Amino acid sequence: MAGCQTHHEDRSTQRVRPLRMPNPATLYCTKKGGTLTAQHDDKKGQVNFCHLPDGTVMEEWALFRRDNPKPPAQ
Repeated sequence: MAGCQTHHEDRSTQRVRPLRMPNPATLYCTKKGGTLTAQHDDKKGQVNFCHLPDGTVMEEWALFRRDNPKPPAQ
């Protein structure tokens, strides 16, 4: 009855690979021709700023949200 046996593996020894998804705000900044700089904020931790070709500097997520607003709820 080997087919009926259950095998309990110690999950703490299994390697979990992190999911690698690109940051959409970072991708948007570079798509707009911008470059990124990182600054440390005591409350927020690392904050990335997008430097656009026209001289505009914005926090990357503020830029992303400004140009990609949520669609209105239906």
